[in-house]
Amino acid sequence: MMVRCLSLFALVGASFFQSAPAAKTPVLLELFTSLGCSSCPPADKLLAEIDRRQPVPGARLIVLSEHVDYWNNAGWSDPFSSGTYTERQQTYDSRFGVEVYTPQLVVDGSTALLGSSWPKASDAIQRALRDATVPVHVTATRAEASAQIEITVAANSIGKKAVVFLALAHDHTESHVGGGENAGRDLSEVAVAYSMKQLAKIDPGHEFKRSFSVSLPANSKSGDARAIAFVRRSDNMQVIGADQVVF
Repeated sequence: MMVRCLSLFALVGASFFQSAPAAKTPVLLELFTSLGCSSCPPADKLLAEIDRRQPVPGARLIVLSEHVDYWNNAGWSDPFSSGTYTERQQTYDSRFGVEVYTPQLVVDGSTALLGSSWPKASDAIQRALRDATVPVHVTATRAEASAQIEITVAANSIGKKAVVFLALAHDHTESHVGGGENAGRDLSEVAVAYSMKQLAKIDPGHEFKRSFSVSLPANSKSGDARAIAFVRRSDNMQVIGADQVVF
């Protein structure tokens, strides 16, 4: 009986350890897009599929749609567009030595590519998985018209100065486009940014932890927003850690 019990314990123990999920490496995918760009809907759709299917083993793919404002004109403006995202894209492209265009996907701040090209995106994600990362954790608790966000970043072990960012995004949007090249179309997107802030700088070996309140968009409901925290190297803009929560 003792031998049988020990054997059963061994089998149960082996099953437990085999079924424990392996930790996945976060990879941040930033899509620079616009409702006014006729080439962007396929990239928007691909980003939504990546978000839903999580198709790369070992990767936790965190997506973010950032609407640039250079597609706006005198008669129409993309309601999600901001000069903040245009400036971010221009800074990336200056570093990469490429022309600004949409749709453009930037993978972990390290690679820029056509936003509708899954083969190139998959290759870039695989390369990003080989890079060292810093653990990041973000939580969000709703109140009536605000949310309490808490971000924790483990000790910066990369050996380079870094910057902590927080992006707030609509979990899902449906738009009837009133102008631009997509005028009259109904388009859907995921993780559409409506706020992007730099929170702090972190020296090598230092940690970061902060809790603060953020205002929610009008008529916001539980589950319709995302908080995405990420850490970026100061010298080359590479993302070295990220996390997100839907709240």
